[in-house]
Amino acid sequence: MIILHASWLNRSLHLWAERRPGNASVPAKRRGRKPKLPDRAMSPYDPGQDGLRTALADIPGVGAPDSEGFCRAEAW
Repeated sequence: MIILHASWLNRSLHLWAERRPGNASVPAKRRGRKPKLPDRAMSPYDPGQDGLRTALADIPGVGAPDSEGFCRAEAW
């Protein structure tokens, strides 16, 4: 299951999606040193562009967007 979110920012509609972390590759907890993560680690909830595109395509009347409409952003 993918949950869609939307928000207006700078007069543009921004969409993003989340999914269960069980569907993503989340490392199991273990003892010892923590594994080093990349500087810009992706969220374990991120379905990626393909997941967002698929979720939007499943909405009647919306259709799948082209790749040019996607950009990566960070929100806090």
